[in-house]
Amino acid sequence: MIKTMLIRAIIVVLSASVPVFGSNTALAQSNDPVKNNSSDTQSRNASRSEGLTISPYLWGPDISGTVSLGPINAPVDLNLSQLASGLKIGGMGHVQYNKGSGFLYAEAIGAKFGDPEFSSFANQPVSASAILLETGAGLNQKIPLDENLSIRISPYAGIRYVKLQAAVSGPVIAVSGENEWVDPVAGAIADVQLDKRWSLVGKADFAGLSISKNSYRNLALGLQFQVNRKLSLFGGYRSTKGNFRADEGLSADLSANGPMIGIRYQLAN
Repeated sequence: MIKTMLIRAIIVVLSASVPVFGSNTALAQSNDPVKNNSSDTQSRNASRSEGLTISPYLWGPDISGTVSLGPINAPVDLNLSQLASGLKIGGMGHVQYNKGSGFLYAEAIGAKFGDPEFSSFANQPVSASAILLETGAGLNQKIPLDENLSIRISPYAGIRYVKLQAAVSGPVIAVSGENEWVDPVAGAIADVQLDKRWSLVGKADFAGLSISKNSYRNLALGLQFQVNRKLSLFGGYRSTKGNFRADEGLSADLSANGPMIGIRYQLAN
């Protein structure tokens, strides 16, 4: 069961290792083309796309792959309820600051698992934890397609730090594993503005990039609904595959696929 706890820690990392997709498009002020094309309106709309945006979200994946701890190789095939059962405390968040055509982002996640008497493991205490930090920068490029349709392309790049720990510390069994990884990340978001409130958003990013030992890819597609100038709701589907390699200690090769939902709140200027 230590292998199950290790897997759960890694899954939490996979669930928030990249920025949440979303749009910074503001609601239109008027249907009058003359007013919409005025410099005053353009200035207001531009200012609304700037500022800080926070994006809490939930992702419910099914997981498959393998996890290794020293000489042990464990196959993985877990659903969401199995993953959630060991969670003791956790949190994740993504923030993004937009200024002009550029943006900065940061992502953080922490989770802790544990059971003082893990019955399936000779009633030994089991604990596991995961930490992920990512930061980077990107550019927004908006391309008008017609009067009501536009697309925004946002490439970005950054650095990701991941730390995983797990241990069984009872009188019968005592084993532990820990590893840290630092990897470059690069990706892009495509945001198709369908009308004043709805947008179709897709994103893809990759880590490792043949520079480090690890490899990671993330794909997501979803719809976003803009409730008002500050608040948006989004939902979609996300698929990831991560190979966290290590010469010793803990390593993993996992795929995670499932639906996701969330909100975006913009603290505009």
